[in-house]
Amino acid sequence: MAESRREKLNEAAIEGNVAILLELLQQDPLLLNRLNYLNDFNETPLHVASLLGHLTFVHELLKRSPRLAKELDSRGCSALHFAAAEGFLDIVKILVRVDPDMCSICNQDGMNPIHHAAMRGRVDVLAELVRVRPLAARTAVDGGGTVLHLCVKYNQLEAIKMLIETIGVKGRDDGFINSQDDYGFTILHLAVSNKQLQSVISWISVLVAIVVTSSMGVFLIGKLLYVHSRQNKSTEHPDLPL
Repeated sequence: MAESRREKLNEAAIEGNVAILLELLQQDPLLLNRLNYLNDFNETPLHVASLLGHLTFVHELLKRSPRLAKELDSRGCSALHFAAAEGFLDIVKILVRVDPDMCSICNQDGMNPIHHAAMRGRVDVLAELVRVRPLAARTAVDGGGTVLHLCVKYNQLEAIKMLIETIGVKGRDDGFINSQDDYGFTILHLAVSNKQLQSVISWISVLVAIVVTSSMGVFLIGKLLYVHSRQNKSTEHPDLPL
């Protein structure tokens, strides 16, 4: 009986079928407490529904069992990791309203939901997560880099723009922008060493737009131009920080 209900609950989560969910809960009001995990990855119904973008289903689950927001799968990912990576802003808003601290929880790869949103270029989601827990954006990933380093690696220029404007300029935190990974690379070193010339030029354009209202922008443009001017020298030893 329990296995049958697990299968039905899994199907309901995949389909986002709220009617089946409510029917199952009517048969067993404690179902969500009895059947935490649906599959070999230890995913809950909330994980599945968040991954697939079923907003109403997510809302019904959390209304009846808010503790599901804290549950982690076998890789240490919460439902918020999934929703952030997929860019489901409304689901992200519900999840952080239930438990804002989940913004800071890292999975087995050392990444929190902010990192996942940044890697996939989910700018609206990224802005919401940073608003709720700005300190989570400063969490280092494996290799010592920041969320900005991830943005460079995955060439997410709009995400970098949002983070620089929100944390670097409005938050007046040039240390965040110029933070180094374990190899001594700032995001500018990383872009130049990877020969991402277009990225460097794009960042200059971003900061030119910011500089009109911020002295911090002047400093950052100077930093960018300095690194860019040394690009030819650095390409002789691309693995070494400038």
